Amino acid sequence: MGSSRAPLPTFIIIGAQKSATRWLRINLGRHPQVYTAPTETMFFHSPERFDARGLEWYRAQFAGWAGEPVVGEATPGYMMWRHRPRRVAMRIKDVVPDARPIAILRNPVDRAGSAQAHFVSRGRLPAEANLLELIRRTPPARDPFCLVAGGWYAASLKPYRELFGDRLLVLLHDDIMENPARVYEQTLRHIGAAPEFVPADLGTVLFSTRRPGAEDSPDPPNGQRELSDSERQQVFAYFRDDVRMLEEMLGRDLSVWEPGGTYSVELGLNLWRQRPDGRPRMADIDVIDCYNRASSWIEGLVRAVSPPQYGQPTPCAEWNVGDLLDRLVLLPYQCAATLRGAAPPEAGERDLTSDHVAGSFRDAADQLLTVMAEPGRLEGTVASPFGEMPAGTAARLAFVDQVTHGWDLATATGQDPTIPAPLLEVADRIVREELRWIPRRPEFFDVEVPAAEEATPTQRFAAFLGREPGVDYP
Repeated sequence: MGSSRAPLPTFIIIGAQKSATRWLRINLGRHPQVYTAPTETMFFHSPERFDARGLEWYRAQFAGWAGEPVVGEATPGYMMWRHRPRRVAMRIKDVVPDARPIAILRNPVDRAGSAQAHFVSRGRLPAEANLLELIRRTPPARDPFCLVAGGWYAASLKPYRELFGDRLLVLLHDDIMENPARVYEQTLRHIGAAPEFVPADLGTVLFSTRRPGAEDSPDPPNGQRELSDSERQQVFAYFRDDVRMLEEMLGRDLSVWEPGGTYSVELGLNLWRQRPDGRPRMADIDVIDCYNRASSWIEGLVRAVSPPQYGQPTPCAEWNVGDLLDRLVLLPYQCAATLRGAAPPEAGERDLTSDHVAGSFRDAADQLLTVMAEPGRLEGTVASPFGEMPAGTAARLAFVDQVTHGWDLATATGQDPTIPAPLLEVADRIVREELRWIPRRPEFFDVEVPAAEEATPTQRFAAFLGREPGVDYP
């Protein structure tokens, strides 16, 4: 690296918003071996900056560099769900593949409240608004303030974990509040700076939205009304599933965040069993005929896959092509077991030959078709991973699952991903009617991503289910 040219970062603080990212950036920048950009660059999630201004503009944000061996920036938006973390993580990986991302995670209810205060202080939200009411007003994935989606930590971190592995450092805001020096030292070791240096006033945590004199005031911080216990429990319901995934991801108990209560996002209404007024019924869909046609289309896609393609990535972030083929074969057996009230089968060993996989899929699909055709099998309710639901709904969702993964497979292996129009029409109707009554969460049916104006009907369907239609996977 030439001494006259501004460097690229060796570490990036990616979020979460309102979780002490500014505190960490400022204090790391005070270390004699570390230079940090003085403000958020907002480079990797901004089309205007990333695509139009380009890499030299990004380098210019580090113009104050004086030869420090460790260089970083902090932009909490890189973890924000509306900025599509997978795309951001892929861009970072392409530009600075050896960089070390750092995430700070805060109790998501507290983070949401702090985000609300942030927008109140800027006049974008009314001061008298209640956090729970704001959250209920807009589906989380469409909320421009990301009060809920900004706290989907496990889902947002997943692509960073996959792309950067152990180079990703995840810190907790709780630990900063308890022992800032220990967290600071841990971070220095992670980014490769001498851990002996500690700023004298490291414990001074910066509250960017706290009212002046709030520490001595009996009023709530930022002038916001505190949530009641019941309200806090209802807000946490929007995060509970993601927090459980995060615990597994980090191997850490996060029960301290759990406020108790038994609220669900549905607030007591079981949407599989009770239909709100105006909810359309799907009885006119011949799911057996639809699945039969879908299985023929998918079988052709499976047969065209060659073993050398099994290791290629797919739109399903956690699966390669081989994993996706396993899912396509296993799902019909699982759905058949669900409809019969039996235990789901275990995944077997994979035979890496195209004819065998295609034959295995055909056998699985035929078994599901047989079960669905049994008298009365699509009536009543069944136990599913998502709770008790109508048997017909389970069958329709299996159809949607297979069609969607057919698109995934075609996209990943360079085949024509266009979903046949009769199948697409039914699958699109199902997801837009059945799923619109369920809060969209990354760990459930994935959160919708924007579709381009020129997107095809297939691409719009994929985007509705959280896929990135424009990504080239092969």
